[in-house]
Amino acid sequence: MVKTNFLLGCVVLWLFYFLHPFPTFGKEREQVNPEKIFQQISEKTRWTLMGEAQRITGRDLLEVGQDIGEFVPEFRIDKAYQARFLHKKDSCMVTTTIFEAPSQIMAFGFYSVQKSPSLEFYDYGFESYLSGERLFSWYGKYVVLSEMADTLQDNEKYLKDIVRQIVRRLPKQKRHTPILDALPEKNKVEHSEKFYVHRWLDQNYFENIYYADYYANEEYSRIFIIDNGTTATADSNFWRYYSFMKKKSRIVNDTLNIATDYFVVDEPLWGKTLLAKKNRIIYGILNYRKKDWTEDRMQDVLNRLKKRKVVKSG
Repeated sequence: MVKTNFLLGCVVLWLFYFLHPFPTFGKEREQVNPEKIFQQISEKTRWTLMGEAQRITGRDLLEVGQDIGEFVPEFRIDKAYQARFLHKKDSCMVTTTIFEAPSQIMAFGFYSVQKSPSLEFYDYGFESYLSGERLFSWYGKYVVLSEMADTLQDNEKYLKDIVRQIVRRLPKQKRHTPILDALPEKNKVEHSEKFYVHRWLDQNYFENIYYADYYANEEYSRIFIIDNGTTATADSNFWRYYSFMKKKSRIVNDTLNIATDYFVVDEPLWGKTLLAKKNRIIYGILNYRKKDWTEDRMQDVLNRLKKRKVVKSG
């Protein structure tokens, strides 16, 4: 009897959890509902939605945001949502577009196309910057672009306000860009990080490139990380580039204390360039100057990649 009651209790408990599962913590909330976001802003803020929001797909995406639309295919963005808002008090008009990318790093790459360290940056979303009459914001897999036709002296405050209102209503995002975050902090030029989908060192087979600029010893260098997807692809691309540069007699016989396979070349545009390899990752530095500084930065890259479990610790 006791055994029967125990089994019956287990069945009831299993049914309860099956019908009422535990909530999932740490995941992003529901998919974006732009119409709801735009309507909420119109109802609860100083902005009035003008007309209906538009869902933009296909070739129409190429026309969005002036010159930014041409980069939509590269970062595989297949939809965007656009609305126009009128400020209820000051009667200025702002056009806002929400781009949805397939991943956070694709969104970052798209966001960073026109990013320059000389611009003004803000902490809306993960990061935002102001460029003329346009404000770009990156938040997870979303990029928000707000722009004004008016050249008002204080148009910045309107762009910042509407971006804040939109970002706070987007599905919650937890930043996950481990390779981008593996770029060293020491000597880095702030806000110089970028992501390219393809082509590096004038070679089309290099894809998924993360990089940032560094200033040391009164010179600029560029540290990069290439995610080749698999160790086999990394091996193939690494030695393919070595063979290519060797045929051009551009291999430099520098000896450095690098923990992994590496070689140095005389790159036509950048001068001395180091490439190293670990598992699926090729990493290196363009225009390296001092040996000790280069060795330290490369070890830092490797340590940060290991810490984020991008490459194996061994």
